[in-house]
Amino acid sequence: MSLQCLTLTDPEAGSSAEILASLGFNCFRFQALHGTQPVEVLWSEPQFAEGIRRASGSGIPLLFPFPGRIAGTALRWHGRDYPLEAGDGRGNAIHGFVLDRPWRVIAQEVDRRAASSKRPSMIHNCWNAGPPISESRPPTACRAGR
Repeated sequence: MSLQCLTLTDPEAGSSAEILASLGFNCFRFQALHGTQPVEVLWSEPQFAEGIRRASGSGIPLLFPFPGRIAGTALRWHGRDYPLEAGDGRGNAIHGFVLDRPWRVIAQEVDRRAASSKRPSMIHNCWNAGPPISESRPPTACRAGR
């Protein structure tokens, strides 16, 4: 599996972040300046960037649409049940369904990054609590810097 890692930097603030797009868009490294010294703010397991560690065990994983466990394999929201996969070894759903899914980078510029799930319609099919999502609709962009 070829992993895609993004690096965002803010030279003015002296900070940088690394995001593993291929493993749930997890921000696993963030470095900020404290005075003149760079400080690692996040913890991640050694070799996390190689994709051989759990997505939930390092950095800032995306736990959409829920963190933690839900008893069983159904999420009830506004009177509708959403089927989920068991993932905790005890028959319960855990940490949503984008935690370890790959994302695709659709734009990379000096002051802008944008990404979306590899299959936005999959998110809508699993969780259609909002307007329909199409594969061609552009996602909201993330801006680097301040």
